[in-house]
Amino acid sequence: PFNVHEIPGTPVLLVNDHSSTMNPKTQIAALNIVTGETLWETEREQGYPIGMYTFPGREVALVFSQGYSQADGGSGVFMSAYEILSGKRLWRVKYAGMNDIPLHPADNSGKFFITTDLSGHAEPLLEGDLVYLPFTGAACYDLKTGEKKWGHEFKSVPKDFKRAAAGIVVDGDTVYVSGVNKIVAMDKASGSIKWESKKVFSGTIVQLLPAGDKVVARLGGNFLPVGAKEWKLEKPLRVIAASKADGSEVWEYTDIDDGITNLQFVEDQNVVLVADSKDLIGIDVNSSGKAKEKFKVKLEFKRKLGGGEAAAKISLGLLGGVQGLAKGVASSASGKDRLDIPVNVSKLENGQYVVRGKQHLLAFDPKAQNIAWSTYYPAPGAAGWEMAMMTALTAAQGLYYNASYAAGQSSLSSAGGNISKSLDQFNKFQNKRHSATQSGQHCVYVLTRVEESGKKGVGLMTIDLATGESAGQVLLKDKDPEYAVDDVLGRLFYVNGKSEIQAFSLR
Repeated sequence: PFNVHEIPGTPVLLVNDHSSTMNPKTQIAALNIVTGETLWETEREQGYPIGMYTFPGREVALVFSQGYSQADGGSGVFMSAYEILSGKRLWRVKYAGMNDIPLHPADNSGKFFITTDLSGHAEPLLEGDLVYLPFTGAACYDLKTGEKKWGHEFKSVPKDFKRAAAGIVVDGDTVYVSGVNKIVAMDKASGSIKWESKKVFSGTIVQLLPAGDKVVARLGGNFLPVGAKEWKLEKPLRVIAASKADGSEVWEYTDIDDGITNLQFVEDQNVVLVADSKDLIGIDVNSSGKAKEKFKVKLEFKRKLGGGEAAAKISLGLLGGVQGLAKGVASSASGKDRLDIPVNVSKLENGQYVVRGKQHLLAFDPKAQNIAWSTYYPAPGAAGWEMAMMTALTAAQGLYYNASYAAGQSSLSSAGGNISKSLDQFNKFQNKRHSATQSGQHCVYVLTRVEESGKKGVGLMTIDLATGESAGQVLLKDKDPEYAVDDVLGRLFYVNGKSEIQAFSLR
C-alpha cells in the first residue's frame, strides 16, 4: 500500500519507485490523475522507505525512511515533510535509531524476500499544526518546522498482529495512548504524564474512546497474525472504562461472545455501543464495577453462510480515494465459524448506526432501540476470496517513501510550469469531490451476485445506507475481478483483461 499513495480530496497520486535492497535508492513522483501529467519527481536518493502519511486538508506528506546520514547523526529512521504539489522538502529530522521502531512485514512483501515497514502501526494524528506519532510510544512534532515538542518511549504495538494497536486520541487538553496493556494519559501541551492505568492481566488494548468523564478501552478483536492467511479473533474480549481524572478502573464489561466490533459513543443516550456475534449492546457509561446494559438487541445476522460465501469479500471504498483490498482470507469452516459475525459499527448522519458483517448490513436506531432495516447479500460463491471488510476496523491510508542522505531540500527534475497549471485543476477537482462527499458517505459497495439484461454473475452493487436497498449495480465478466472503487464520486474502475481499465458509474 505504500508504493502508490492517493491524496484524499485531490487529484494527486504519489508514486514511490525504489530499487536494490543492499544499497536502496528511492525516487518519488507526483502524478495528476486528471490529466496523467507528472507534476514533479525527485532525484534518486539513498534510503529505504518504511512509511508515508498525508492528512486531510493539508498539502503535506510526512515521510519515514531508514538509512544513513552523516549530517544527521549516522544511521537511523528519518522523518521528512514534503509539499505535495511542488515536491519541496520542508524539513528533515532524525526520528529514531535504526532498531528503535518495531516493524512488520509489508502488505505487499514478497514470499522469498520479506520487506518491513510501519504498516502494522496505528496512523499518526494531526491536530492543528501538531502531529502525534505512535511508533515509539508517543511523540509530538510541529508539522511546519519538524521541531520535537515532547516524547515518551514505551511499547505501543503488539509484535504478533498488524494494526492491533489503539491509535493516539486527543481529548481536550489530554492525549491518550495505549501501552498495549495499559492506558497512558499525557498533558497535550507539555507531554508530561498525568497518569497510567493499571495493567490488564491479559489481552491487548486496541481502541480508546473518550466518553463523558471516562475513557473507554476495547480489548481484543479480529486481526491478521504476521505471516498468516486467515484472520484470527484475539481474546479475551472485554470493554473497560477508566476515570479521566486518575486512570482508575470504573467498570468492566465481559459478556461478549465470539466476536467484537469497534466501539461507538452514543452521547445523547450516554451509552457505549458494541456488537458481538449475537447482540448489539448499549453499555451504560455511568456504570460502576460490573457494567450494566441499557439495552441488548438481538442481531438479525441469522443466515449461516455457505462454504463459498464464508470466504466472500466486501469492498468498502474509503472516503476520497480508490483503495485496494485487505490481505486476510476468511475461514470456510463449518458450525459457528460460518456465522456472519459483525465486524464494524459506523454512525450515519441521521443518528442511526450501521452494523456490517461480511454479507449483512443492518441499521440500528438507538433512540427507538430497534433495527430499522436488515439486508443480506449473497456472495459470488468462489471460495478463498479476500475479506476486505476487515479493513473497516483499521482505516487503510498511507504509503511509503524515503528520505535521503543529503540535508536540505530535495532537487526536482520537473518543470515548474506544470505546478501552477495543476493548482487550478486541483482546486476545480477538489470542489467537485467536496460536493460529492455527502452522497458518497451514504453508500457502501458490495461484491455479490447480480442480474443484468438476463445475464447473471459477479457484480458490484451500491447499497443506500438510508434504506439498505440497492441504488445501482454493475455486472462484471470475471469470477475473481480486479477492481477499485472511488466512493466519493461513485465510480468503479475494473481491470478488463491485461490491457484495459474500464470505468463505470455506481450511482
